Amino acid sequence: MAERKLGYKQVPKALRQSSRLLWRISPAYVISGGLEELLNRATGLISPFLLAAITTRLPLVASDAQARREIIIYIIIVAAVPAIRSIISASLSIWRMRLDVKVSSKLRSEFYSAYVRIPFRYYEDKDALDSFNIAETFLFRLSGFGHRAIFSMAGAIFSFIAAALALISIHWSVFVVYSLLLPLTLWQGLRYNKALANVNKENRTLSRQVWAIEALFYPRFIKETRTLGIAEALMQRRNKIDHKQSERNIVVEKRLEKLNIFTLTLSNLAEVTASLIAVWRIAYRGAPIGSFVIAQQFASRATSALQEMFDLMRRFDEDLYGYAEYLFITNELQPKPRLVTEVNNGEDLEVKDITFAYENSKKSVIKGVSLNAKKGDHIAIVGENGAGKSTLITMLLGLLSPQVGEIKYGSINIADIEERTWLKNIGVMPQEIAIKEDHTIRDFLWYGDISKNRNNDAAFWELLKIVELDDFVANLPKQLDTYLGTWVEDDNGTELSGGQYQRLAIARTLFRDPDILILDEPTSAIDALAEQRIIQQVLRTREGRTTIIISHRFNTVRKAGRIVFMEKGKIIESGTHAELMKLQGKYAHMFTVQAEGYK
Repeated sequence: MAERKLGYKQVPKALRQSSRLLWRISPAYVISGGLEELLNRATGLISPFLLAAITTRLPLVASDAQARREIIIYIIIVAAVPAIRSIISASLSIWRMRLDVKVSSKLRSEFYSAYVRIPFRYYEDKDALDSFNIAETFLFRLSGFGHRAIFSMAGAIFSFIAAALALISIHWSVFVVYSLLLPLTLWQGLRYNKALANVNKENRTLSRQVWAIEALFYPRFIKETRTLGIAEALMQRRNKIDHKQSERNIVVEKRLEKLNIFTLTLSNLAEVTASLIAVWRIAYRGAPIGSFVIAQQFASRATSALQEMFDLMRRFDEDLYGYAEYLFITNELQPKPRLVTEVNNGEDLEVKDITFAYENSKKSVIKGVSLNAKKGDHIAIVGENGAGKSTLITMLLGLLSPQVGEIKYGSINIADIEERTWLKNIGVMPQEIAIKEDHTIRDFLWYGDISKNRNNDAAFWELLKIVELDDFVANLPKQLDTYLGTWVEDDNGTELSGGQYQRLAIARTLFRDPDILILDEPTSAIDALAEQRIIQQVLRTREGRTTIIISHRFNTVRKAGRIVFMEKGKIIESGTHAELMKLQGKYAHMFTVQAEGYK
């Protein structure tokens, strides 16, 4: 997969983009993050100085009333500062939790809206799938990317600088030591990030393999997995791949631990040095006793700030990959706007010498295909598996575009028609019915055209009658409001056979009432007699409008006004059933072989 990551030169632009995005959704969310960070950092600087003042005055507590009063005041302030900070921080956190729900919901909504607009070919591209998975995972962190990264890193740098400057009061050499530790920490972080990036890149294919195996253990697929007796073998294979991933990750984590040990050792040496210098200055230079507290407290804070910067840098570097994939989905893959937003019904559909090859493939699956479908035509497309029929249908839907040639509806290239507009004019019953279980029968039918009335019972019952499912649904306890499958509601669900799902899918497509209807293997699971009755009724409702049927069953296609036979991406025969039988070509041979099977 092509590696996508925002380079460090692009970071300022990325931060501006993400901050503007979050500001557009909720300015309060951005402001609250800055306030919370400022509160935590600023109040953290007060306590060390107060503790130092208390320590300095402790030897005077027995003899000096003024010192006692000051100590009491300082102790109260030391106790009050974190308490006040906690109260304010808790209020801000509750506010941010409410805002976070709004921001997260909006981000996910916008992301998925962008995902459903990308060109269809990317849904079958494993690299694009990897990008989607990484971007989707990053969505949970996007609300913290940008402004939170800026605030947190700025806060850590501020804490480090403040601590380092405070240590000048101990000795200039302590400041120099910590100043040298800063670039060293950042350099170590870059080394780790580079190693982690390489491992993540190597593991992408393995992650995809693990996902594919784990999917076979989902409730919907476990029946087949167990029936085949492959569950144990699959788990062993999955564990082996996972172990390989883990070994790679362990190598990087070992490097991280070594870096942590190295950095912490130097930081601890710097802390010890600061404390020893403070003791020396108290003993031989007359420095106040409280300077030891300043040395110890601020040296510790400087060390913590360094570790925080390392951790922030590591997480931020990972986010640069996630944000790059997010931008890839939401920006780079977004299609150009189509200019045509309205078309007339009843136009002719013309396929003009189109050729198509899938991305990263040199082999064309559609080769110079031309086909005219005039208003009211009933066309059947037949051919062996792999002939290019389904790809041709996907292109007629406008989801794939030919590299050569064009598909026109009337005088308009369908590539120029806005997708929603075109798909309202063309309806398809796909070969594989993906949306079926966990929805009511009413919703299943309504999905055919959600712009129509969901409670149009009369229309639904008429469609069920056409596909001969009306009696079956009428005998269900909740009829149209019965769930398909029992996964959602045990007491209000029904299991359907493959043939019944196909009948329901035909009814759903008819509810769309499109100008052009495409049925892709609509009756493969329906018995021959019912198939003939249903197809006849469907065609009766489609009189005067274009219908295209793909089928391997010649009983379905023989009465079509025109039959097109495809082979290896080309149309090699075209005509009526009688004309093709007379031709004695590929169609006639396949029809004869199939007819003999019914004797």
